[in-house]
Amino acid sequence: TENITGTENRFKTKNLDHFERAEAGLFINRLMERYHKDLSPEIINTLLAIQDGEVPAYASPLWLSLAVTIFLELDASDFEAIKKQSGEAEDVKIESYLLNMAQKFPPRADALFLRLIEQAKRYFNSDMTSDNLIFLALSDNGLTEKTLETVTGENWDSLSFTYMHRWFRGFLSNRNRE
Repeated sequence: TENITGTENRFKTKNLDHFERAEAGLFINRLMERYHKDLSPEIINTLLAIQDGEVPAYASPLWLSLAVTIFLELDASDFEAIKKQSGEAEDVKIESYLLNMAQKFPPRADALFLRLIEQAKRYFNSDMTSDNLIFLALSDNGLTEKTLETVTGENWDSLSFTYMHRWFRGFLSNRNRE
C-alpha cells in the first residue's frame, strides 16, 4: 500500500496460531460468562463442529465472537418463535431454538458478520445501520457519533444508534465516541 498511497504503512501484521478445539470451548464460555449467560455443551459442540472445508470455524476468534454475539442478541421476535414451538417445556424449546440457530451458522467469519448485520438491520433503522457501518468501514480512524449523525443525515436516529453501538460493542471502539 505504500506505493499506492505514498504513505507509510501504520499497521503490522502478525500470524497467530489457530485456536485448538479446547481453547475455542473456553473462549466461548468466557465470552458468555462475561454477560452471565451460558450455552449447553450440545450447542458448544455444534459450534465446534462447523467447518469451512478442512478448517474448523472455531480456528477464528472473530468467528467465535460473532457467534456468541448473535446468541447474546436474541430479542422479542426470537422469543416469539420459541413460544410458537409446541409440546415441549420452555427450557427445551429454547435449547432447540439455539441449537437450530447454531446449525445454520455459516463457517466463515465474513458470512457470519453479514448475518449479524442483517439481523441488526431488522431490529434498528435499516438505512441508518447500513449507512453507519459503511461510513465506519471507509473511515481511516473511525468517526465520532456527532460526525456519524452529520453524514447520515435524515436517516439518523439517536436511539437506534445507541442500540446499534451496543450490538456491535465487541467490534467497535469507543475511542472516538462523543
